[in-house]
Amino acid sequence: IFVTTDELDMEDDLKYWLQLYIDFNPLA
Repeated sequence: IFVTTDELDMEDDLKYWLQLYIDFNPLA
């Protein structure tokens, strides 16, 4: 998933995937 070593980009990716997880798991 991560193709960069830039911490800020990785943080943005984590937030993106976390949001997807929340969207698809409303009871989580």
